[in-house]
Amino acid sequence: MKYSISTLGKLLLVVTVLGIGTISSLHAQDNNKKKDSFERTYNNSLQTVEYGNFKFSANLIYDGMQREKNLSTLKINNSQLEGSLLPFSDNETGLIQLNKQALREYKVYSDERNKIIEVSFNTTVHNFNYQFKIKIMPNGNSILNVINNRDSIEYRGIIERI
Repeated sequence: MKYSISTLGKLLLVVTVLGIGTISSLHAQDNNKKKDSFERTYNNSLQTVEYGNFKFSANLIYDGMQREKNLSTLKINNSQLEGSLLPFSDNETGLIQLNKQALREYKVYSDERNKIIEVSFNTTVHNFNYQFKIKIMPNGNSILNVINNRDSIEYRGIIERI
């Protein structure tokens, strides 16, 4: 069977249009799945921090100039703070040890449109005032900023309900 160029051209055009339509449809479905996943993560994270019993587990520390792997843990449980915030490996004096410190000014802010949650609170350890801010991103990753009278440091990790 012989096809003329115009018939092959038409066939190629139909196949191309169907292919583009299929790819567009798959891309739209993928975007919808991402939106649904972000929505679920946002809602779960918001419920977790509003309830006030959760754990922040760090995997990285950052001071504005250098990054380093870090396994610090911070538990927020019944308005108390527990855990250890480890310093950079070359800074032995930067350890923040928390042993049921009382929380002050615990606040949760949520940005429904961008699916970002921010939690802030304060505490005092050995006469040093600390301000904590946790920013929870739509994908569930979290950034903990710890600010005291002298310094600021950032931990990156995740939160989990306890």
